[in-house]
Amino acid sequence: MKGFVWVDWWRMQYELCTKAPQCMCPIKLSLKIFIHSDELQTQYLVIIYNHRADTLLLSKQEISLMSLPPKRLFAIDFMRVFSLLMIILFHFNVEMITRRGYGDMILWHGNDYFDLGQIGVGLFVIISGYSLTMSSEFISTRDFYKKRLLRIFPQFYISYIACLFLLFIFNGSISFSAPTENFIFTVMGFDGYLNYKLQTFYVTGEWFLGAIISLYALFPFIRSAIYKHPIITLSSSLFVFLLNSHLYSILYTVNEWNNIVSMAVLFIFGGVAKVLFSNGDIKNKFIISVLCALYLLVFINDNIVLTKIITAIFIFCILMLVFELKAFSTMHSSILNKLAELSFAIFLVHHVIIYIITSINFDTSFLQNKYTLFSMCLISSFIFGNICHLLNCLLFKKYSLPWRRHIL
Repeated sequence: MKGFVWVDWWRMQYELCTKAPQCMCPIKLSLKIFIHSDELQTQYLVIIYNHRADTLLLSKQEISLMSLPPKRLFAIDFMRVFSLLMIILFHFNVEMITRRGYGDMILWHGNDYFDLGQIGVGLFVIISGYSLTMSSEFISTRDFYKKRLLRIFPQFYISYIACLFLLFIFNGSISFSAPTENFIFTVMGFDGYLNYKLQTFYVTGEWFLGAIISLYALFPFIRSAIYKHPIITLSSSLFVFLLNSHLYSILYTVNEWNNIVSMAVLFIFGGVAKVLFSNGDIKNKFIISVLCALYLLVFINDNIVLTKIITAIFIFCILMLVFELKAFSTMHSSILNKLAELSFAIFLVHHVIIYIITSINFDTSFLQNKYTLFSMCLISSFIFGNICHLLNCLLFKKYSLPWRRHIL
């Protein structure tokens, strides 16, 4: 018979599918895993059945179910923080250009084809698809949705209230012209996404939050397609994107980059990359990088949004290749891991922080300097994001702990 055993391993939850002899009823006492070879070709499960130890040989397909808890990948954490910095810098430059003109822009803002913020978002979406595919292969659809709900909405609500409070302190009052019934879009996390068309109670999260919630809702279906037919799934998403792009002016009024179909290509690529780039594969990363480079050299002017998609994919593949180098393959940084963990909370609050700091008329030229202002925005976003993250951990601790306490 088949059973599911919940184990508390390094304070994390894993669902282990076990095969028990027909005549025995497993007793929840102990579980040990032995690795037979470095390549994980075989693996043995030893579990106590009615006070007797039985050794069960697992097939290669089942090994991934029993694999050791995955470590945080330095490359993914680095790209998550890197993309976050790109987004923060882009929004800072937008505020500075609006208030002072292009002369007070830091580094590079972007153009129609290479927009710093949009490429940062694209990289962030690829990472999301990659990370979800890596961490939830054997999680049921029901458990996936529960974890995503607990991951997104408590943090969003806390950050929303905190930013609302900051804006009230800074402006002295807050007013919305949206009808009361439209607050449902804020509850759903879609106020920023629909703000281009409807009057909403938007404060934080921007269009990206609604887009990523939509992709998470579709992920169990995307995951299934990726593992069955990765290349076909990616090709199909690209075909749908090109068809959608051809008819875009007829079908939509929202910016094409913000469209779910455009984001889905990046999200699906992230999942496919997890399948194709497994086990330190360098060949596929190199091939995709070359194909992207060729497209950017030859077809850059054909489709603006596709150019941004290809650019984000190219950057992702190049960075993944870099982190395959021996000098980087064993890198670890607790600070980087922490920033990656806080990235969602920082993303939610950074735009409000930038708006407030760039609105202040400082007395000294030093504080008015664009580099000083950016440093203040960056540090304040990290600090305030961390505060919101800690509040989320404290207020919702009683809901998150049971997920970690399924012990044999």
